[in-house]
Amino acid sequence: HNSTSTPVRESPPSNMSLRNHTITSKVYACIRDYNYRKAIQLLQSSLEEGASRSRPVLSLLAHCSYQDEDYLRSAEIYEELIELCPSSEQYQLYYVQSLVKAESFIDASRAAVASKVLPSSPFFHRIKLLQAQAEMEQGLLSEAAATLTQCNEKDIDTVLSL
Repeated sequence: HNSTSTPVRESPPSNMSLRNHTITSKVYACIRDYNYRKAIQLLQSSLEEGASRSRPVLSLLAHCSYQDEDYLRSAEIYEELIELCPSSEQYQLYYVQSLVKAESFIDASRAAVASKVLPSSPFFHRIKLLQAQAEMEQGLLSEAAATLTQCNEKDIDTVLSL
């Protein structure tokens, strides 16, 4: 008995996945062209149409908001990303950086202190420099100097900050 197998046909992608793929392509094209505002509009409309507040969507939205110089919005989204991904040191850095750029120095200092980034991390040094900058902006010079002592004293940014 000779059996021939029938090829298994994959079901076509759903309209939702095709739509997501189309939006993703458009968003990355906007980013490539530095059209962050249009990328934000596309991402926002996909969220309003029921897309989940997933890590990729939020990460793109935070990045585009930062690049569009909407630093408070960027900080809010990075804060949400930290809740979703508490072990992401990169999101912790970007959160503090967004707060500093938004001139929300008290919040930036608190976020840097609350950061769970370990001294062995490549992000630790940058978070401490941002913390020191936020402290200096608040006029807390002795605190800023103490924060800088946690940084690599051979690093040019640390030396210039002192």
